[in-house]
Amino acid sequence: MKCILQFTLILLFPFLFCKDANSQINISGTVSDSLQKPIASASVTLHKGNSSLIVAYAITNTRGAFNLQYAMANAADTFMVKANAIGFAIKAVRLQSPNQNIAFVLNTSSVQLPNITVKNPKPFLKYKADTLSYNVDSFAQKQDRTIGDVLRKMPGIDVDGNGKISYNGKAISNFYIDGDNLLDDKYNIATKSIAADMVKDVQVLENHQPIRALKNAALSDKVAINLNLKDKARVQLSTRAELSAGYGNKTLYDGTMNIMAFKKKYKAINSFKANNTGNDISNDVVSHNFMDYMKTIENNVPNDLLGLNYPSNPNISQQRYLFNNAALANTNNLFKTKHDVQVKTNVYYLYDKQQQDYTNNSTFYLPADTIKYFQQQNTQSRFNILYAQINLNSNKDKTYWNNKFLLEYYKLPSNSVTNFNGKFTNQNLLQKSTNLSNEFNAIQTRNSKNVVEFYSYIYYLNKPELMQVQPGLNASYFNNSIPYTHLAQQVNVPTFFTNNYISYRVPTRKILQSYKLGFSSQWQQLNSNAEATQTNNSVNSISDSFINKLQWQHQKIYGTASYDYMGERTKISLAIPVNWQRIDYSDSISKTKLPVNFQQLLVNPSINIKYATGIENFITANYAFGNSIANVQDVYGSYVLRNYNQITANNIPIRQSNMQTASLAFNYRKTIKIFFLNIGATYSSANNNSIAQTELLNSLQKQTIIPLNNTINSFSLFSGASKYLFKLHATINLKASVKTSDWSQLQNGTLMGFTNNTYNVSAGISSKINKWLNMSYTGAYTLSSSKANTANAGPQKVTQMQHGLEVNIFANDNLYIKMKGEDFYVKQSQLKTANNYFFADASLQYKFNKIKTDIVLEVMNIANVNQYSTINISANNIVQNSFAIRPRMLLLKVFFNF
Repeated sequence: MKCILQFTLILLFPFLFCKDANSQINISGTVSDSLQKPIASASVTLHKGNSSLIVAYAITNTRGAFNLQYAMANAADTFMVKANAIGFAIKAVRLQSPNQNIAFVLNTSSVQLPNITVKNPKPFLKYKADTLSYNVDSFAQKQDRTIGDVLRKMPGIDVDGNGKISYNGKAISNFYIDGDNLLDDKYNIATKSIAADMVKDVQVLENHQPIRALKNAALSDKVAINLNLKDKARVQLSTRAELSAGYGNKTLYDGTMNIMAFKKKYKAINSFKANNTGNDISNDVVSHNFMDYMKTIENNVPNDLLGLNYPSNPNISQQRYLFNNAALANTNNLFKTKHDVQVKTNVYYLYDKQQQDYTNNSTFYLPADTIKYFQQQNTQSRFNILYAQINLNSNKDKTYWNNKFLLEYYKLPSNSVTNFNGKFTNQNLLQKSTNLSNEFNAIQTRNSKNVVEFYSYIYYLNKPELMQVQPGLNASYFNNSIPYTHLAQQVNVPTFFTNNYISYRVPTRKILQSYKLGFSSQWQQLNSNAEATQTNNSVNSISDSFINKLQWQHQKIYGTASYDYMGERTKISLAIPVNWQRIDYSDSISKTKLPVNFQQLLVNPSINIKYATGIENFITANYAFGNSIANVQDVYGSYVLRNYNQITANNIPIRQSNMQTASLAFNYRKTIKIFFLNIGATYSSANNNSIAQTELLNSLQKQTIIPLNNTINSFSLFSGASKYLFKLHATINLKASVKTSDWSQLQNGTLMGFTNNTYNVSAGISSKINKWLNMSYTGAYTLSSSKANTANAGPQKVTQMQHGLEVNIFANDNLYIKMKGEDFYVKQSQLKTANNYFFADASLQYKFNKIKTDIVLEVMNIANVNQYSTINISANNIVQNSFAIRPRMLLLKVFFNF
């Protein structure tokens, strides 16, 4: 803005000086702040009389000094001198004589950035108050079908492989469609369904407070996104359909039907999807901030105790290695009543049959031994998930209430055939889960402007699991060396949890005070038993050491005092939570575990500081001290067979850890140049009173939690930059990070310390070269290393590189050709050879404008790659996983728009 002002004034100067000069005005002086610090680049302007017309101006130097001259045409004229600088209030002084020295002292002022429109020649970005608006048409390209495709091209916005959206390094907390929260946290439904040409602007809402009654009563650093729709999207029902058929190693199909309405009083996205092409439609209903939400309400949901020992997913598109047969029916409807009450329903049913073939080679390097495991597994899983949520909401300036009732049921039968070190095993696993919850929140602003809040959350979970393994393995360990046919492990952790509080907020001009008082209760049981079926078909428990019958209660009374300071440039948030908790549990089976009564008073303070270095830039610093304590899954004393070759137990009354976390970050944005930058560092240190003791045997892993103080330290540096290049019509993104961590592990009686380091650099560019050609490139480099903290121990290293290039050619307005290539490179330092894979895809699309239909011929995995291998390292363990890849696929797709 300063450059524009200077340029405008320079253009005016010839006209200002072309008059005859009867007398000369000479003004000099300084501009400083209230602390007597000079203000550089401040503007000093001369005005005739009381008008706003500028007749002369000057800019202060680094010492805050200025000199201004003007030739007067009439000696009787009067003049006003004004000093102005960003972040300071304007100060005006009436000129007393033609030669005058003026010392301006400016007071700081919270200045709101004026509207900015970036043109080239049409608007790209607009900024007003705390809202940054991206013009969708400026960033969209011809091949973009959905708004999710365009989001990936917008500078400052990042969309990861699961669809999670971040803005300048910070994950978004809410996603709105024309101001309404239709989908809660499952916004992939919108980004994959709403057409790009239906959206006018993507609005980023900074410092977002979704509850209007708390707007002036609580600080917020949250970021949200709102899709500002075009008029045509609001006035009519929109229906989009996709039908595909083709062939790979079998007949393929892929179908989608979306029916959408975005009216003022009613919004809906209702869809049905089905495919067997490897497209994981369960990703549509992923809740991106679910873990943060559960942490906020302090609901510690028990994890699955049993599993089939799946490997971690490879770093390639899931569609390349997922063999599936899936269907998803999904309805999302929002109604607004006359009294501004919203009624919202979100319901879906998912069926997904998945198959995966992989090979696993795992090597453990111990001081006196090297242990190797070979595992070859074919797994089949069948997901059946029913989810239903109804939400009633009223959000007014002084009153807010919200009630959300949720029901979720899933049934997951799965089985695997496994070759483990030359022995074949069949595992059958059945997992079920039913959970019910109700969350109620009410907020009222009183006449004194103080705010009262009441909150209540109730949750129930039933989660039985059953696993059968055959033939009978490790008879010497499980069945007194007597051969047997198969082993069965059952476990269930029914849970009831409630959290309730009342809070009182006292907002003032500078300080916001908040006081909260509440209680939470958790009741759990852990019942488990392992049984062996003998050769005569009789069934008996293995032993008491595999039976758990725990009763668990965790009660907590807590209070929190929070203070928010709002200065002109500085904002400080201080929270001091204090809680008293009591844990009672007993095990009616274990002879070594007596009833435990544990009480503790904890203080977990945190502070957040935000300092505005400019109107668009700020620094944040955070520190938090936290205590975490065990749940019922951390204290069971008898063994549980987690999978066919791993058993676990705990031998400590209460597991505890305390963690200190500190972070420092700088966020920079230059709207007029469409440039975004974030850089920061995070350090954490966790002190634990227990450690996992692992015994690695040739055919079995045995893990027991035992008392032993140890510390885990972690440090990371990260940065990200994003820029729009006007001349290239391109968005460029750069990321870099470094992470190091130190911890100890206990294996086969040996305590060892390790240091892990990870270095990552990635870059991407998406460019619209001309009307008929656009291209995009992505690249990433990752170096991982692990080193034992012992003498003469060398580091283990894994290097990974990947490159992706996409070319889109538009022969004319109707014919579109797409070509895509991806290259992956993996190298482990001790191996002479490296793994290198290249995937290629291509498609040909023709558009029939009159009937609003597109036909696409698509070929995937042209090179017919049939296997992909990854290498991962952690501490003294190197794991190589090889995955079966879907063969070459040919699909004919038809897209309809109604």
